[in-house]
Amino acid sequence: MKGMVILREKIRKDEGAKLVYSIGMLWDYFYTVILPVLELVFQPIPVQKLSLRQTTLIAFRDIVVLKVKLYDSLKQKSGEILPSLRQMLLVLQNIHDFVNHPHSNYLKLEALVGMAISPYLGYKGLYMGDSEPYRPATVVLRQKYHGRYNASIV
Repeated sequence: MKGMVILREKIRKDEGAKLVYSIGMLWDYFYTVILPVLELVFQPIPVQKLSLRQTTLIAFRDIVVLKVKLYDSLKQKSGEILPSLRQMLLVLQNIHDFVNHPHSNYLKLEALVGMAISPYLGYKGLYMGDSEPYRPATVVLRQKYHGRYNASIV
């Protein structure tokens, strides 16, 4: 956790386009250097439920990404969104650390993804470049063959 705080401090004071650029560069370093080293060193240690990779990515999401002013920077639309930032948001959004319903950090990240990637189909609905879904999701349960249920977004 201390390492994530150190990473966050490097970009904490950045705002706007500078923050978008800085977090993209920080992600590149974290994803290509730090994460593989952690996996190599700690691979022999068994982790319950989530893998070491997932646990580390969740810590990066919660301690670094959600604690800087990325929402404000994306809201300003101040500059182009780097491919590395898009990759970061999609990789982090793909970590499901919940069983039935997503928690607040997952939904906060989904709002950021919806702002950076358009169109984006998330848990709350279809995003078209904003933090709120353009079309909210409604889950409809239909009974299928042999009593199985199928969830679909309408």
